[in-house]
Formats: sequence, C-alpha cells, structure tokens
Amino acid sequence: MKLPAEFRRSRNPMPRVASLLASATEIVHALGLRDQLLAISHECDYPPDVLHLPRLSKPRFDPDGLSSAEVDRAVRAALEEHGSVYQIDEAALIQLDPDIILTQAVCEVCAVPTHGVLDLVARHGCSAQVLSLDAHTVEEIFHTILQVGEALGARDRAAALVQSYRDRLQHVRGAVADRPRPRVLAIEWLDPPFAPGHWVPEMVMLAGGENMVAKPGVTPCNWTGSSSSIWTPTYWS
Repeated sequence: MKLPAEFRRSRNPMPRVASLLASATEIVHALGLRDQLLAISHECDYPPDVLHLPRLSKPRFDPDGLSSAEVDRAVRAALEEHGSVYQIDEAALIQLDPDIILTQAVCEVCAVPTHGVLDLVARHGCSAQVLSLDAHTVEEIFHTILQVGEALGARDRAAALVQSYRDRLQHVRGAVADRPRPRVLAIEWLDPPFAPGHWVPEMVMLAGGENMVAKPGVTPCNWTGSSSSIWTPTYWS
C-alpha cells in the first residue's frame, strides 16, 4: 500500500496519532492501536474507551436546537466568514505534538478539512505528518484502512481487517442475490434536501436495494423531490 508521496514515515515505531475524523478514530481502534491515539474530534462517539481523550475540534456555531434549515444557514455563514465550519484547538494540538494527524478532504462541512490542518501545521512549524483519508466508494474506504495501517506500522493487521470486511460483503451479496430489490430513497439532509453520494448509494445496492436518487462515488446533490410521488419507494432512510 503506497502512502501519498509527500507523507514521510515517522521515526517513532509506535506513531502517536491525533484524529480529526470520526471514521479515522474507529479505524485506529479496529486495528488494535487504541493506545497510540492522543486526541479525537468533536464528532467522535465510538468506541466508548476513547471518549475521554481530548477533543481538538468544534463547530463555529452551536447546532443544538437548530432546525435543518437553520444549520444549513449557519454552515454557509461560517464558510463565507471563516472559510471553514470548524475550529481546531491549535494550542492543544501543538502541546500534544502528535506524529500523525488524520483528517479528510472529501467534505468541507462534514469534518475538519485537510487544507485547514495543513495550514496549521505550516504556520506552527509542526513536525506532524498529515494523512488525508479521502474515500468516495466502498473500495476506497478499504484503501483508507490500508493507508492507516501502513502509516502506523500495522500493515498486516490492516490487510487482515480489510479481508474480513470483503468476506462479510461477499456474504451479504450472496444473501440478497435472489431476493426482490426494494426501492430505497436515501436522504442525507432534510432542509434543503440532499441526496447522499460517495459510498451511500453503493451500500444500498450492496445490501440488495435499488437506490432511487444519486450515484455511487459522486458528491451529494441538492434534490427537490418533485417527482418522488411517481417513484413510490419501498423504504425511506
């Protein structure tokens, strides 16, 4: 598994990790490397035994009690004013001095974006390496697991974990192969309505459903739902 060309391996045989992405935190834990985690993001909610760690990020507004439309407006305002929806606790990150920072560049509003982390590292002259996990499909999710394993010196563990997931997916394919395919309408955001993209439509198909909106591997799109009445989905999610 090749890491990005700009990524330099840590000299530490057990690199210390700051995760700014919930899925990255879960990957590190799934690889059995929980003890290498120094800090997590504000969104991390699993596994329970890492939730006491320092949280290095927070949104620029308090979303509690806001409607979908109000959150959307707050997100757009934060992007316009600050260029980012999230704040990073720079002082805490510098003090922790991780070897590797895990982040993402898939979605500007879903989690701390890579460019903000790179700017921070450059401004403060941090030695940490930034690894951006940028999956758009299920196969690319597997790739990110292998990347994390390679970066943290756990290549074999990562390969075994990915193979176990491939085996589970193959079992699912076999289980649904001869069943009717229910029509599924998945909605990522309610107001304004967004149809999911990236790996979500693919997950619906792998689980035996017929995804009605959006395509695998693409960015989520605004959707009016004007023709939903003629689609009559079996399931809404």
